Amino acid sequence: MRVIPDDSKLPKDQVDKVIFCSGKFYFDLLEQRESMPSSSAVLIRLEQLAPFPFQEVVILSLRQYPSARIIWCQEEPKNMGAYSYIKPRMEACIRYDNNIRTVEYIGRPSSAAASTGIYSLFQKQQQYWAQQALSE
Repeated sequence: MRVIPDDSKLPKDQVDKVIFCSGKFYFDLLEQRESMPSSSAVLIRLEQLAPFPFQEVVILSLRQYPSARIIWCQEEPKNMGAYSYIKPRMEACIRYDNNIRTVEYIGRPSSAAASTGIYSLFQKQQQYWAQQALSE
């Protein structure tokens, strides 16, 4: 599957955030969401970034949650992950659906290094960014 929709039982009218991610960061977000029973976010995985799954994103997520915030999360710094590729394509999906939402980014700030180099610090940062995405 190119896009894997959320499998939570949260009613669609209670969703206030649609969090898109790719790869293993999904599991960090899922673990964090399960520890926050009051979370009103859904997690959608983009498993194929190119060619961009335009129709799947529009149909499986944007139309399902028309008033929810749209967030992209990644474990890489902002300037190294998929965000710069994803943002204009997600915005095209939003325009296609005649909506005025924006794509927000929550994750590590831009950096010259891909990681901290210290695994325990990296893990703490992962948990922090997952928590930020789900609790804002």
